[in-house]
Amino acid sequence: MKHQIYLEEFYKISQKMCSEHNLEKLLELIMDSTIKVTDANEGSLMLLDKPSQTLKIMVAKGLSEETKESVVIKIGEPIAGIVAKDGKPLILSDELLENKKFANLHHEGRRIRSAISLPLKAKDRVIGVLNLNITEGEGRFAEDDLVPLSIFASQAAIAIENARLYSATTKRTQELLILNRAGKILSSTFQEEEVIKIITNVIGEIVNFDVVSSLLLETREYSTLRLISFCKLNNKAIEAVRDRFIAVLSELTDWEFEKNQMTIKKEVRKKETAISCGELKSHLVFPLVAKEKVIGAISIHSFKDQAFSEEHIHSLAILAPQAAIALENARIYLKMQNLYTETIKALACEIETRNPYTLGHSERVTDYSVNIAKKMGLTSAQVELIRYAGLLHDLGKIGIADSILLKPDKLSPEEFEEIKSHPTKSESIIKMITFLKDALPIVRHHHEYYDGKGYPDGLKEYEIPIESRILAVADAFDAMTSDRPYRKAMKKDEAYSVLKKFSGQQFDPDVVNAFLSYNQNE
Repeated sequence: MKHQIYLEEFYKISQKMCSEHNLEKLLELIMDSTIKVTDANEGSLMLLDKPSQTLKIMVAKGLSEETKESVVIKIGEPIAGIVAKDGKPLILSDELLENKKFANLHHEGRRIRSAISLPLKAKDRVIGVLNLNITEGEGRFAEDDLVPLSIFASQAAIAIENARLYSATTKRTQELLILNRAGKILSSTFQEEEVIKIITNVIGEIVNFDVVSSLLLETREYSTLRLISFCKLNNKAIEAVRDRFIAVLSELTDWEFEKNQMTIKKEVRKKETAISCGELKSHLVFPLVAKEKVIGAISIHSFKDQAFSEEHIHSLAILAPQAAIALENARIYLKMQNLYTETIKALACEIETRNPYTLGHSERVTDYSVNIAKKMGLTSAQVELIRYAGLLHDLGKIGIADSILLKPDKLSPEEFEEIKSHPTKSESIIKMITFLKDALPIVRHHHEYYDGKGYPDGLKEYEIPIESRILAVADAFDAMTSDRPYRKAMKKDEAYSVLKKFSGQQFDPDVVNAFLSYNQNE
């Protein structure tokens, strides 16, 4: 009769187990159900940790939190370890129950009247152990309890494996979505710092770590180290460990390894990894390989033992090539940018050598504009456009006669109209340079007034591109603080006053405020 009741109740429970995919909830369900159906009033469910070959308590009833967290049993050790090794259930004899070592270790000194330990087997492989104890009442586990409890333990093991598989599949799908999204972002990003930030964020979504560092190689003889900390190290502590991390990376990274090979290191000499907020115990290093050449490495570290797994390597093996290509593209892009910038500087210099009074004007305007743009929170792409526009904004003056440009007296209306043509002339010249097409409106409108009284198109307020409004303030300030054929340079404070006076008329008030905030605090 008892056997039949067990089977009927466990059948109902097994249906619930089949529909529960959350591992934590499933383990609670198994533990609660077995205690409810049997005479047991406490117990524990332990799962096997493959790497360490130990059993750890995942859920328990009647045990303290300290015991749950501290008890770890090696395969072969009594009692659960023996059950896991042999794969057979065991009703504990009175002799075992009186064993003080066993009682003190697992049951905190309480007297256990009867106990049974059941292997959780899936596909003939032990994945854990279910322990049930009777500490109250007159009930005892007997031989006829073994069959129904063993059947239930098998069903529970299958449910656990299914929940694990579901969790792993869900996690893997999420990781692949994360990696896919990262690949798209990386392929459209050409700033090295942004690439490093993206890589770090993606790693953080996949792996729990405390410190990540990147080592980027320029040549075999020279490298640069960027250290990013997630363990709340202060700047002083980061500086203190910078050299040590270079040593750690040198030890962990074999620059001759095969393409995409990754390594997990569990120990590094303590003197190299001891830092102010703890000791790093787990290390995972993977190379960045582009065009069959190692260009650097990413190193992640944890204060926990065995923090990284083979699954982490599989995920990072997908990210690593994407990251390496993105970094290589960022480097190529930077070289191209430098080449473009040098070419543009040469053009600007060609104009300014005609007039000793404006020598260096374009570079100063560019510096002012870039600083304003950053102060106002413009994107890196907008900052780069402003950089190009700042260098080229007066390019059209190459088509204006020296007699007008260098005239020491007041210009006639006709001559001033010629001067006013330089933004459109600059635009016409720049049109021939394909990669600068996005800078055209910035250059064309850098002499528009906020109140609409500027030139060439009489735009006002937000009709004027923000980059042009920034360039207008920078250009005016440098013009006022530089010598001209017809007047001496103003002092900076005088120029600041002029900007304030014409804020809201000639100049965008927000831009003026950002410029003054930046420069007056320098």
